[in-house]
Amino acid sequence: MVINKIRPIIRHETARLVSQKPIFTVVPATTEDEDQAAARVGEQIFTSVYDEKEVDYILHQVAFWSSITGSGFMKSYWDPVARDANGVPGDICIENVNPFHIFPANQSEEDLNKQPYIIQASTKTPEWVKTRYGFDAPANIMASNVLEDAFQTLVGTRVTPRREVLVIEVWLKPGAHPKFPLGGLITVVGGQLVQRIDRFPYSHMQLPFYKVDLVPTGRFFGESNITDLIPLQREYNRTVSQIVEAKNLMAKPKLIAPRGSINPRQISSEPGQVILYQPGDRKSVV
Repeated sequence: MVINKIRPIIRHETARLVSQKPIFTVVPATTEDEDQAAARVGEQIFTSVYDEKEVDYILHQVAFWSSITGSGFMKSYWDPVARDANGVPGDICIENVNPFHIFPANQSEEDLNKQPYIIQASTKTPEWVKTRYGFDAPANIMASNVLEDAFQTLVGTRVTPRREVLVIEVWLKPGAHPKFPLGGLITVVGGQLVQRIDRFPYSHMQLPFYKVDLVPTGRFFGESNITDLIPLQREYNRTVSQIVEAKNLMAKPKLIAPRGSINPRQISSEPGQVILYQPGDRKSVV
């Protein structure tokens, strides 16, 4: 018997991580009225973007991955192709990133922004590639998310086979590679180079990824509480199974009867059943 005790713990952990909404504060540059007003406008912009991009839902996804794997990732970047709510080209994009799609340069470095480079590997549909980049890329990657398909198989839902295109982004900090002294961004779609920027795209020099560790380990990826819960879960299931086995044995115990005194097929689980038997020979017993 398997009784999942880890799932409610993870649900509680995820709810605890997203129980409070972040508070945005913009500090004015000076005490002048103009700077004070600009700071208030900045806070309103933060609040508007937070609601428009449904950051609450994205943070919930990040908290889920953080509870499951130990590290959750979020990505925010400027997309010149996307359109905002008014149809104007260019928009801010905020999205959850599967931790299995992140490949750091140094596993021993805990701070994400101290990594010389970060590789993000994901898959997209051929239609998305055609719309975005204008060419037909070979779809030779089976399924967009191996973990997702494994989970669907585990819970018994149907997995539809699909082929998608591998998309690789390499974000290089300055000095990470001799050919990119100022940093850069490389995008490869289906084995074809579709973007090369020979300097870091943002003036703040920060990678567009944000990491949430549940249990810090001193390494890049954190640790999940599931690691400590697995042996307890196994012992709990083993104990419950033993209790159920003992219950089944005691509810229908083994019986002993002299040979030929009763037909074993007459014994059933019917309540109040009367079974006639042939009394044994007492003299033979003595």
